[in-house]
Amino acid sequence: MKRTILSLSDYKSSLGDIHERITSIINLSFEDWCKIQDYSNSLGIGTVIYKPRTKAGIVHDHICHRIFNEFYNHTDIKVGEFNGVFGFLYKDSFFIRFKKMNAKNFFTSNANTNQNMKYLYQESSIPGLPEKPTILYVGYSLDKTNSTIQGIYTACWDGKQLNWVDEHGIESAEQTTIDFSLNEDKNHVAVEKIIKRISVKAAYKKTTKGTGTH
Repeated sequence: MKRTILSLSDYKSSLGDIHERITSIINLSFEDWCKIQDYSNSLGIGTVIYKPRTKAGIVHDHICHRIFNEFYNHTDIKVGEFNGVFGFLYKDSFFIRFKKMNAKNFFTSNANTNQNMKYLYQESSIPGLPEKPTILYVGYSLDKTNSTIQGIYTACWDGKQLNWVDEHGIESAEQTTIDFSLNEDKNHVAVEKIIKRISVKAAYKKTTKGTGTH
């Protein structure tokens, strides 16, 4: 059986200040990694070349640690390990996994295990997880130098279909579902449309801010 997919508008209406708090935690967790790297460089052993998997693992562990400390006593939120998977459960509404994300297509870094496929395809029968909540992915992407966070996103996937994406701190876009089993060039164009819609909304918001325009 499949889970009911939460709409973007319903997701955002239920968040309150949680959205901003998660954004802040991800930024702080990446700053933690930068401090660790700076400390490593101060040891006098030369520059240690950390593998991307190591960097992502450290940032992920810090995100999980900070998320738990921030929300563990929240009435409507459960955070922690769900059958070995760290997540953020908000009521019976949605369950968030935290991942590094590709800003070009909003894919996350997941191994193709049976359990990950169940999450990706929104299957209701996942051990340790309630049947109702929509599974969401909150992730960050880095710039070309891998030294700065380029964007933070919430993405709602159903298998190879991207239902909606929300860029933290800017604007969000919900549009026709994209099926990534189709032609790759068409997929790229569709994702570019999402990104352009987000960018246009953000630019409009900046030009109208403080002008009294509503």
